[in-house]
Amino acid sequence: MNVVNSVDLAILNTAPTLQGSVQQMYSIKFEGEDAFLCRALDVGSIFDVGNFFSIPESGLVRNSLRHAIFTNLADPVGWRALTRDDLSRYFALPEMVERVYKSQTLDRLRQEGVKTHHLGAVHPETGEVLSGAGVASDLVLIREYPVVRPVATQFLGSSIFDYHEYATARSKVLALEHVVRLGVAGGSWLLDQYRDLKHKGDESAAAEFSSYYGLGEDVAAWTALPSLACDWATKFEHYDRHLDLQEVLHISGISVSELNDVVDLVKLCTVRVEQMFSRAGLHLWDLKWEIAVDGSEVVVVDTMDQDSMRITGVVQTGEAACHVHFNKQSVRDYYRILHPDWHAALGDAKEISNRQATPGGFITVYNDGVAAGNYPPIPELDPGFASLQGRKYRYVLDAVQGQAEPGLGTELAREEVEFYRARNALDSFIKRNAATL
Repeated sequence: MNVVNSVDLAILNTAPTLQGSVQQMYSIKFEGEDAFLCRALDVGSIFDVGNFFSIPESGLVRNSLRHAIFTNLADPVGWRALTRDDLSRYFALPEMVERVYKSQTLDRLRQEGVKTHHLGAVHPETGEVLSGAGVASDLVLIREYPVVRPVATQFLGSSIFDYHEYATARSKVLALEHVVRLGVAGGSWLLDQYRDLKHKGDESAAAEFSSYYGLGEDVAAWTALPSLACDWATKFEHYDRHLDLQEVLHISGISVSELNDVVDLVKLCTVRVEQMFSRAGLHLWDLKWEIAVDGSEVVVVDTMDQDSMRITGVVQTGEAACHVHFNKQSVRDYYRILHPDWHAALGDAKEISNRQATPGGFITVYNDGVAAGNYPPIPELDPGFASLQGRKYRYVLDAVQGQAEPGLGTELAREEVEFYRARNALDSFIKRNAATL
């Protein structure tokens, strides 16, 4: 590791400039630039509810993983080693492989690496800003890019967002979450959306939806996509709203050629990240990227950790291969399986909020429902389950750093299976996460 410079850690004793759901951000000047010192917390957030559970040491592990991934992506050497054979694992057609291999985007990465907002990890005791591999810290330093949020308002009695000010800004974090998918994971939006269309009897829409992802008539869980595919959701609205391609272009605020470059960039970054995990026997199914633009410059920003991706290990359970999540999808499954009444209450609150254009969004409806005794309060995460997630998070970091203990991933996956077996909930877990052999 190399010491780039240092920051004054005394600022951590003050109120953060921004308090996120899973991190605190402190505005500072670093080498004359606006920057944020970011401290990851040991808390987690799912279902757009905010942070309400804790995973031991997850803050340190998430920011250490973030540093490891951004450090790898910024290094041109790794991009120069990417071959046509490598790309053929992610793009089905030879002409697609050739186009990406000869693209201006990959050529730029071979010369410069990925441009990111990441400036380095920060030593938690000395404040030294560290570059290079093998750094463990819950603190990272990032370059600041303007966040121009759309304004929540109403139009003809409906709740909408006004993007006018955002659209005119030349430097900004794009108001999009860019999701790159490698396969159909159990519990994923892709699978749920397809099943919802089939349930409604809208065969035409279901066929169009599956065709977009290069799939056939039946979309099954735990199957690989023939090629990497992208979809998008809003970033700054009350909760994630998935978008059609016209909305993606409109909300991006950039040209279609610039957006195509972004698509190539996030797909190529996904290739590199998947290579890091596959070495340790982990399967990457999808991950979320966030992008900033500064004039014509495209920058990868935000976090890149277990909260941003869907990773599984596989363990045999009877006649099925069971995919166990090594990211916060495990916590989503925990609440869906063991607390279905609470999960249903959130869905009901969102439906009411959409219908009534409730100020403050669905969480206001939910909190009012809890106070009235109509909804259950937020259930506690089992401490033993939380401890297991912490060890799984650590394994993911070790995998990226090339330090994963052989066989440990399978042991951790089996431990989670046994957790559900002990609570007579294994059938529900297998239904969500197993692929029949």
